[in-house]
Amino acid sequence: TGASAGSPVSDGPSWRVPIGEGTGRSLQAQRVVVAANGFAGRLLDVPVRPARGLILVSRPLTDLRWKGVFHYNKGYVYYRHLPDGRLLLGGARDVDPVGEETADHGSNPAIRAWLTEFAEQVLRVPLADLMDMEWSGTMGFTDLKEPLCLEAAPRLWCLAGMSGIGVSLGMQAAWDLVEAME
Repeated sequence: TGASAGSPVSDGPSWRVPIGEGTGRSLQAQRVVVAANGFAGRLLDVPVRPARGLILVSRPLTDLRWKGVFHYNKGYVYYRHLPDGRLLLGGARDVDPVGEETADHGSNPAIRAWLTEFAEQVLRVPLADLMDMEWSGTMGFTDLKEPLCLEAAPRLWCLAGMSGIGVSLGMQAAWDLVEAME
């Protein structure tokens, strides 16, 4: 929706969640779940650190000979051949781990350069000339790299810290949260 949410505030038997900064509007509920992954620490005092990830996508290519999903450098770099012929390449947070421990959107020039060089030198794709899209996203990490599923306060739950593999873990983590709330 694009609406921002503030930290939940206890309102006796329920919780009030401010919606839209400075609007005076809020939602009220008996139970609240904060499932904001890398942004959870902005709303609750939970041990989840944000980490930015960069994705680069080429224009459609006609000569990619490999198909599938691949990981390189202990999983820090990942790439795949998309159905429309594009190369999706991302990761390399280990190039600047301190600089990427942020919830700010944007592109880290050192990581972008590393990924572009990797595409050209290893994958033999001149990505600098063929780039079509670029974006960053924010992940949430815990020290144990396991999802955080906890009751932060009575009737206030948190599900966050998917540690870079939220697509794989998210559904099961949500089921675990629902079970814990019952």
